[in-house]
Amino acid sequence: LSDIAQKRSSVSGEENKNKQYTSEEVRRHRTLDDCWIILNDKVYDVTNYIALHPGGETIADVAGGDATLM
Repeated sequence: LSDIAQKRSSVSGEENKNKQYTSEEVRRHRTLDDCWIILNDKVYDVTNYIALHPGGETIADVAGGDATLM
């Protein structure tokens, strides 16, 4: 995991599309109500996706962290 990843998500809006975040900043978003994950050095706000995720709330296992190898 690199220390800086880019947040790329249409969920969060275009204004944040290419903003960079440290891994510490991503770790602050590790609840089901505010859930970000890192995939391949990109940060995604998946809060609204949790209800649609096939594994449901199991996505919380990687909330605020790197889900690349999951």
